[in-house]
Amino acid sequence: MGMGRHISAFALAAVLSVAQGPIFKAPQAEAATQMSPAEARKTVLSGIKSFEAGSMKMSVSSLSHALSSGGLTGKDMAKALYYRGRAYRKQGKHAQAISDLTSAIWLKNGLSEAEKAKALQERSAAYKSAGVASPTTAVVAAAPKVAAPAPVVAAPAPPPTPSVAKAAVAAPAPVQIAQA
Repeated sequence: MGMGRHISAFALAAVLSVAQGPIFKAPQAEAATQMSPAEARKTVLSGIKSFEAGSMKMSVSSLSHALSSGGLTGKDMAKALYYRGRAYRKQGKHAQAISDLTSAIWLKNGLSEAEKAKALQERSAAYKSAGVASPTTAVVAAAPKVAAPAPVVAAPAPPPTPSVAKAAVAAPAPVQIAQA
């Protein structure tokens, strides 16, 4: 691939924010209505069922409605973003998929570890489909190659020289007593 087909993740995010507005914005045809947490959760579950049934358009519609309702808990919001991101990816809307999956991953206490791992895989595939290097891949690829340092081994002390060895074991000089 030529350099012209690669754009940075930051440039992609900037284009998305200008082109689509905020992630949680409801489609213009649907008026955002305030829902109770129970109603919002029911709408998320309906969107998940649509996703599992293969109806991506209906799934995106239900999940977008739930997200714009203002009644979701953090955990339900993460699930809605996760499934909407997956639905966008299946529709070939890679930029929207990247945006939703990234948001779902970063919401605290939202996704289980297995769902986070799946979201990371889905996001990486969406980056690849969009012709953009995944942020993780780009960081690793751009890191400078550094040779591993040589292990440090302490050198043994040199053996004592013969003159030092003699001095250490030589008998003391005889003491002369002066006679008066």
